[in-house]
Amino acid sequence: LWKALEWKYKYNQYHETAKLYLVTQFCFDAEPIISWDQALQKSFGVNAADRMPIRIGIPGIASIPTLLKYAQSCGVGPSLKILRHSSSVRRTNLLTHQAPDKLLMDLAQYCDTAENTWIDGIHVYPFGGLQLSAAWFNSLARGDFDVLHDSLSVHSN
Repeated sequence: LWKALEWKYKYNQYHETAKLYLVTQFCFDAEPIISWDQALQKSFGVNAADRMPIRIGIPGIASIPTLLKYAQSCGVGPSLKILRHSSSVRRTNLLTHQAPDKLLMDLAQYCDTAENTWIDGIHVYPFGGLQLSAAWFNSLARGDFDVLHDSLSVHSN
C-alpha cells in the first residue's frame, strides 16, 4: 500500500494538471488517521506544494448494527474495536442512529492545531441512510449545531 502511495505522490508531483487526492476507508476513531497524517508529513514533507489532499472517510448516520455490519465486511478492525467499546454505544439503544460527532470533533481539533496536515476534507459513506446523513451533514455545514463536551448536537430537520 505504501508503494502505491509513493507512486501516486510522485505522479502528482510531476503531473500538475492531475490534481490527485486520497480518500480513506471509513473509520470510527481519529487516532489512526492522525498518526497516518503525521507519517505522511514525515515521509513526504511538509511543504504545502508537496501535499496531496486527504479526504477522510466518515460513516454517515446509521444504526449500530448497520455500522458493525459494514465495518466487519470492510475490515476496519481497529476502528471496529473502538466502536464496540465506545461508552456512547454501551449507553445507547442499538436501534438508534449514531452520528460521527466525536470523530469529527477530534479531527477538527487536530486540523486546527496541526500546522502541516494533509487532511483537506471528508468523504461521507452513508451506508443506506443517505437522507439522514445528508440532512445531518447539511445542518452541520450551515452551523446549525451546539457543542456539548465531546459531542455535537446537530439540529437537522
